[in-house]
Parts: sequence; C-alpha cells; structure tokens
Amino acid sequence: MARKRLKPSQQSPASPRKHSNRAALLGLAALVVAILLGIGIFRFVNRPTAEKLYQQGLELSRAGKGAEAHVAWEQAVHLDPKYAPPYLAIAQQAERAGDMGAAIRTLEILHRNNPKEPNVLGQLAQLYGMANRFETALTTARQAIQADPNDVDAHNALGMLLELAEDHTHAAEELGRVHALSPGDKALTLDYARVLALAGHADQAFPILSEIEVQSHQTDYATQADYLTGWLLAEYGKDGRHPNMKLALPCLENVLKYDPRNIAGNTEIGLIYERQGQDEKALPYLERAAQLGPSNVEAIHALVRVALRLGRADLVIAAQSNTAVDRVVALRTARNRYLNHPE
Repeated sequence: MARKRLKPSQQSPASPRKHSNRAALLGLAALVVAILLGIGIFRFVNRPTAEKLYQQGLELSRAGKGAEAHVAWEQAVHLDPKYAPPYLAIAQQAERAGDMGAAIRTLEILHRNNPKEPNVLGQLAQLYGMANRFETALTTARQAIQADPNDVDAHNALGMLLELAEDHTHAAEELGRVHALSPGDKALTLDYARVLALAGHADQAFPILSEIEVQSHQTDYATQADYLTGWLLAEYGKDGRHPNMKLALPCLENVLKYDPRNIAGNTEIGLIYERQGQDEKALPYLERAAQLGPSNVEAIHALVRVALRLGRADLVIAAQSNTAVDRVVALRTARNRYLNHPE
C-alpha cells in the first residue's frame, strides 16, 4: 500500500539542533581544506631550490664545514644542471684542495650543460695550464678569447702559457690586456709587473709596485710587492742603471720579516750573497729555500755551488739526490717544445 505523502502544512519542521550540526561539519570541512591548502602552499614556497641550496652551501663553507657544503652544492647541481654558481663553488673547493682534475671535470660538465655561461672556458684554460695540459690549455684560451675578447681569465691563461714558453714580450702584452680589463685585481697586477721586467721593461714595473705598496700596506700584496721590488733591483736595477744589491736587500729582508718561510725571498737573498762572494751568509737562505721548495731548481743549483765551495759534501749529496729537480727540468723542456712548436 502506497505511503500517503503529508501535505506541507502537516510536515514536521527541522529542529535547530540538526541545523547546528550541519553547520559545524561544514565549518570543520572548510578548516581541513584550508589547512591542507596551507601545507601545500608552504611546501611549495619552501621547497629547496638550486639557489637556496647554493646559499646554504656558502654558509656551511664559511662555518668551516666543507664536506657539508659540497653536498649542498651537489644537490643544487642535481636540481638545476644549468645553474652555474654551485659548479664554480665545487671547482674552487677542489682547486684549493689541490685536486685540479676534479676542478676541471666540474667545469667541463658545466660547460656541456650550459655552454653560454660566460668565463667558464677562460677558467678551464687556467686550470688546464696548472695541470700541465698545455695543448688543451692553449686551444681553450684562444677559443675563449674568440668567444669573448674581454674574458680576463682567458687572457691571463694565455699570458701564463706564453711566459712558460719564455715568450715574455707577448706574455706581457696579454697580461697588459688583463690589467686594463681588471685594474683592481692586485694579484694580476703583480704578475703583470713581474712579466714586464722579464720582457725588458723593468722601469715600467716600479711605479706599479709602488702603488700596490701604498694601497695595501702590511698585507700579503704589499709583501709580494716588496719581494718584486727587491728582485727588480737585484736583477735589473732602476732607471737604466746596473743591478743594486744594496737597495735590494732591505726590500727582501722586509719580506722575510713578515713571512720567514717565503721561498722566493730566501732564494733571492741567498743568490745576492752568493754573487757577492759571501757563501757563509748565502748558505742558510739557500738551504731554507731548498727545504721549503723541493722543486726550486734555482735555489738547489745555487746551494750545490755554495756547498761545494764550503766543503759541505753532505749538502751536495742531499741536493743532487733530489729527483724532483730532474722532473722539473724535463717538464719545462717538453712544455716549451710544445708551446713554441704546437704542431
């Protein structure tokens, strides 16, 4: 039997309690949705990005946590293979650790993933040169300069290679371009002054060094400028005059005052005393230079000469047994042969 439908006037009105429960449920559902949306937005906004991971790595590196910094940079590279800063940081970290191979591989990957990133080839050219990969360094430096004539690293690498080939004239030209492009870089400026002297323009180097000594008083740059000034005076003289050992010695002694283990400073003072016939004075400087720099050919050869004249057979045997010298000489010969005749 069909159930009889009530007329509107006969229907029971909804109770206020049912309305209240329904509103509460709707409000709870809305709150849950809002919370879920908020969590999603928070995660989206705060999800790690390559840039954030790179910055995190920098902070870890500054705190002395190199391994943790490396992990953060590797994660940044994984997130964005074209983002250059973490690659550069990893390469710099490897270079400082003396691992040129790792530094080179890192920048090679960056160049493959992002060939338009500026200055990468120039940095690679420098690293190839430091790793004694002269053919690749020369090709890469020229390729980088062709792509960007203002690439400081590329000009610097080419200048370094030309100097290694003992082509000091063209090396000075390249480093002159570097100095013009980056006049505030004191390390490059010091190198430019040194190569200018090797190219026969010592007098042009003195004012460059004087400026650095004034600007960088009692810093590593000032110490290097002191050394180069002493070296210039001892090897070339000033204003077209003969070498002046008397003026050179105070500059070099000032270097050792701030850095007693400076290899170049010890070597040059030892050489000055040897030239003056003062073998007893020369000996401790040359011995120290040879100990600090076991591949320092100039210091070791001078030490052998001085030790022979003083009858110090023990020093002669020790110096001559240093096979590192033979390796350095062989390396220089092979390097110069290629750089001068690359074909």
